[in-house]
Amino acid sequence: MKKIFLKPLFVFFFLALFLSGSGKIAFGQHVETRVRAPSRAASPFLYPPYPGSASEESIFDHTSPNYTQNDGKIVAFTGDTAYKTCPSPPPAGTPPPHAGVCDLGYGIYWSYSLGDWVAYNGHNGVDYGISYRPIYAAADTDKVIYAGWHNPQNHQYGFGLYVRLHHPNGYETWYGHLSSVAVSSCGGTPCPSFPHGRIIGISGTTGNSSGPHLHFTVRDPQGHAVDPYGWTGSGSDPWRYNQPNSLWLAYPNVVVYSGHGVLPSGASLPYPDSPGEGILVDDGGAHYDE
Repeated sequence: MKKIFLKPLFVFFFLALFLSGSGKIAFGQHVETRVRAPSRAASPFLYPPYPGSASEESIFDHTSPNYTQNDGKIVAFTGDTAYKTCPSPPPAGTPPPHAGVCDLGYGIYWSYSLGDWVAYNGHNGVDYGISYRPIYAAADTDKVIYAGWHNPQNHQYGFGLYVRLHHPNGYETWYGHLSSVAVSSCGGTPCPSFPHGRIIGISGTTGNSSGPHLHFTVRDPQGHAVDPYGWTGSGSDPWRYNQPNSLWLAYPNVVVYSGHGVLPSGASLPYPDSPGEGILVDDGGAHYDE
């Protein structure tokens, strides 16, 4: 076979001309392109994680769901935006109760389009206000990844007493600030599986919490926190890892005691007659809220 050798300069010209038509490289300059990974639809698989009704406390922030607050705004799944610093000129909608004050503190900002306060900047899940109530597995579960203290040496840290479940579709659900747990971590194989609706603990206010509530986080198979309510806003979702559709097969029942709120509401689930098995009530640790 006869070998063909091309001079380096000719090869350079050939590649430059070929790639310049693709928009990646133009002759004489380097142009870097960033390809935004398209969000993919995921099949809904979630059911309400609690019986009865809960108040809407905090939503998933689509600009920075990583607990950083440098951007000074919160974007809901509806596309409604809340601002730390009131824009000038102000956007259409309802101005804050006190002129020029859009920051309520603690990462809670004012949304002109909603005419309400929105919590909170950097939040990677949804907070449902419930007081010491059974918590259900929100989906069929094939493994309890963890059940216990977020930091066993510091019960005031993070999610406090929490449960982390793995589901057959590769997603995970996290349940934070519990007062007790009713499942155990599984480190072996196979792990016991159970259907959605099983009691996994009791809500509370352990960890970094200012009052009884359930912190609910959903993570995709790649480990990214995602909004279970999807994205319904105009334009593209600021959080590029999020799926566009809702992951709920049935929405949790949510009530709004003041303001307008953001989250849709579904039918409430009934309360259980009694827990199916023993529940950890108190491990004797300091700062433990039963």
